[in-house]
Amino acid sequence: MVNDRYILTDIKKTDPLSGYFYFKGMEFDFIPDAQSVPLVDVIAERIKGKDNVYLIVNVMDTLTKLFEQKSQFNNFETLSNQLRLILYQDELTQDMVLTASRRPDMAKWINSMKPIVLLDGKAGRYLNENFNGCEFVNDLFIADTDGKASGRCFPEVSTFLDHRPIKDFLFLSRKKPNRPFRSILFQRMEEEGLTESAICNFKPHDGHTHDDLGEMFPGDIIESPLRFFIPPYKWYNQTNFELVAETLTLINNDDTFFLTEKTTRPICMKHPFMVLGNFHHMKNLRELGFQTFNEHLDESYDEEQDVEKRIKIIVDNLKDIKGRSLELYHDTEAIREHNFKHYLYLIGSHTTRFWKTLDDFWRNH
Repeated sequence: MVNDRYILTDIKKTDPLSGYFYFKGMEFDFIPDAQSVPLVDVIAERIKGKDNVYLIVNVMDTLTKLFEQKSQFNNFETLSNQLRLILYQDELTQDMVLTASRRPDMAKWINSMKPIVLLDGKAGRYLNENFNGCEFVNDLFIADTDGKASGRCFPEVSTFLDHRPIKDFLFLSRKKPNRPFRSILFQRMEEEGLTESAICNFKPHDGHTHDDLGEMFPGDIIESPLRFFIPPYKWYNQTNFELVAETLTLINNDDTFFLTEKTTRPICMKHPFMVLGNFHHMKNLRELGFQTFNEHLDESYDEEQDVEKRIKIIVDNLKDIKGRSLELYHDTEAIREHNFKHYLYLIGSHTTRFWKTLDDFWRNH
């Protein structure tokens, strides 16, 4: 590793990346907190006279400030010529997609500085087209600031499993105007009478979204951020498979991959599942070492680049297995057990793989 580099960052001391720097003996500084001074001026002063500078910033916080704040002394685009800009953040894959779709001016500005992007997913067509000046480092399980891997979930909740199904499938999703394909999927299910054979929780997010978890867990959990990730085990006990609406189903033809708790919940609860996600979502899962259900379901939806056609195949699957989902559950036992154990392996080996990715990165920069 190069020892004369200067690393300046806004990550927290508790971030896994900080832990990597500490253990490796790499010198790095934190960006000072100076509310009354434009951030670009703070950075310019800190890197003055230094060579081989790497600036590691949080996209949605620090980088947004650098984009929006104005200074009479410094311009960040000009300053970026004196350093290597690195973007690093939990849920960065998702945020870059949203930035490109909602703030194209900011996306163009980011791209102009040709940053290195440490992703917690895999850059697909949409990101490569909108950020063609970026160098993507794809690491599917970059840790979040709590040290857990992307796609975090709670496999220990599987100890509550006591499978006594009363419905075919489970569908848990927030209703959002900026996620129109979720509503299209739900409408198609209603038109076919499929919601009658399901446990569905599909409504806008509000202060009562997670109230039903109160039947399953103590109040301290329901009032904490854990409520967003913890599997509602009662509903898994009452159903035979899950239909997942993943986060990044926004754009036709996009194969950007970002693994969230939406997909890992059925894995942790040993459930068969289908996913309305981006193009090749299931293929990317297999590349991670998971097994999918193509011997039991028509997974040709994963090869369909048009989202509405993908929805049609998924709904056809739901119609086909209506009333016989228990057979699907029993026939997929080996796959479900493999996926559960593989998830545990990925979580357990996460830090080692994360450090190896960083070692390879710094060796080449």
